[in-house]
Amino acid sequence: MKSFILGCIYAILSVGLGAMGEHMLKDHLIEKDLNTLNTATTYLFYIAVPLLMIGMTQRLVRWPSICGGLFALSGCLFSGSLIAYVATKNVGFVYITPIGGALLMISWLIFCIVGVRALNQ
Repeated sequence: MKSFILGCIYAILSVGLGAMGEHMLKDHLIEKDLNTLNTATTYLFYIAVPLLMIGMTQRLVRWPSICGGLFALSGCLFSGSLIAYVATKNVGFVYITPIGGALLMISWLIFCIVGVRALNQ
């Protein structure tokens, strides 16, 4: 249930922040910052999808809680750090982004392993 709710929240944030960047902030941010914000919102959606899948198939697959938790954390670290950087211009946030990216790759690996095992049962 938590994964499903987080997936919905990430999808809402992705669409909302993407629209805000395109319509409200377009004239106030430089192109590089708009691209960074677009990357953050795109990846939020990439993370929302597996969270929704985990939440909707939990009874069938019995996903380990670490799977949804890592996806959620990777979204906070990856997309959150990019959004924080655009909002504050504090370059310290960009050092967090690769950690979130690495966690996202680990999340997808765990998702793949657990999913393949579930499909082969």
